[in-house]
Amino acid sequence: MGVAPVEARRVRYWDLGGSDSTKADYSVGCLMAEHAGVYYIEDVQRGQWSPSDRNQKIKDTAKSDLEKHGVMPTWIEKVPGLAVEVIDNIIKILAGFKVHTEMAKNDKTTRADPLSSQCEGKNVRIVKAPWNVSFRNELTAFPHGANDDQVDAASGAFSKLARPRELQMY
Repeated sequence: MGVAPVEARRVRYWDLGGSDSTKADYSVGCLMAEHAGVYYIEDVQRGQWSPSDRNQKIKDTAKSDLEKHGVMPTWIEKVPGLAVEVIDNIIKILAGFKVHTEMAKNDKTTRADPLSSQCEGKNVRIVKAPWNVSFRNELTAFPHGANDDQVDAASGAFSKLARPRELQMY
């Protein structure tokens, strides 16, 4: 458990779910910071929201992140099978914010491996918060657990912070 330094680089990464059904995938936004080679998972927003509620949650979270940390990028994973209009609508809703999208590459386990390696190397800290139990349970059950959305959002955020600076879109 640790608190990221104020000067840390930060990114929020969203893995989108599309329904408020209890059987649907979760939408998850993971806020991660990096400073001096240590990664801090500072916040996780997670829910099974309707598309409208999900989009509002993303916007409200972007506002909160801006107030707490200043300008930082929000990334949204494009998911095969999710209509292009869904992503376009979220980008419109986030007018005025720094937002990027990307198509998921590779399988979820392959995408999670680099973050897993840093966890094993004790280079990842989780800020103490009410979402910790759910987050840790999902990470320890992955890839055989019932859910993988928090893993996907965290590995997406990690991938943005771990890239060499010349490749980052900040």
